[in-house]
Amino acid sequence: MFFSVRSDRWHHSLIYWALCFLAFGLGINVVVTLWEGSDIGFFSANTVFTVITALVFATGLVSNLTKDLNFFLLFAILACLNIAFCIQPIVMWTDEGNLCSGLSAAEQERGRECYNAAVGAMDVNGQTTSFNNLVTLVTQCYSNNDILSETSGICYNVRWGQSTGNALRAFMFISWFLQFMGTFISIICCVIEIKTYAVLKIHYNRVDFLIQKSTLQFFRDYTCQDGKTDFHEFENLLNTITQKEHVE
Repeated sequence: MFFSVRSDRWHHSLIYWALCFLAFGLGINVVVTLWEGSDIGFFSANTVFTVITALVFATGLVSNLTKDLNFFLLFAILACLNIAFCIQPIVMWTDEGNLCSGLSAAEQERGRECYNAAVGAMDVNGQTTSFNNLVTLVTQCYSNNDILSETSGICYNVRWGQSTGNALRAFMFISWFLQFMGTFISIICCVIEIKTYAVLKIHYNRVDFLIQKSTLQFFRDYTCQDGKTDFHEFENLLNTITQKEHVE
């Protein structure tokens, strides 16, 4: 059965909120990338973060529907990995903002000339527009003109202008924040689910023990009263049966 017979707990409902955050974050990522092209480093240089986020979403959905411990364990592992991979995008986003605030109006104008020249050079040479190639050309031009450069490469005012640049950076941060919060909530829910499952297994084992003990006691009394001698045979048979793994 694909859907679990277990009733939903409050953290199962919370997982759906986490999945919604992940879905909206990925949606912004895809829309902005398709709209603006592949030269936005925040998105194009962080493919791993996007892929892991998609895997967290898919695994979380299956885990919540099946309530299967194995899927929840995978869900937890991927979510923890995603927390690690989410660091690079926000560092890049911050570096780009610091670079932009460090440039005067005159330096931004020279930087814009560098950017336009780099884009033109790539178009003339027929190169595929690549964020890494573009950054290399622009930062070389920055260096030649004594303009501050950072690893993120291009000031957003240089690339898009102040208005468009601020809007895109806002969408970048919203996308990152939604994915981060979705991942963080997923980790919390995974911990709760794994702990809940462990408690259930303890209860099941206790019930099995009590059933076995009661059954053995019943047959012990029965065999003693009637003078039967097959008690040990029944005990061995019951032990063989109870060795099978119990499924929730």
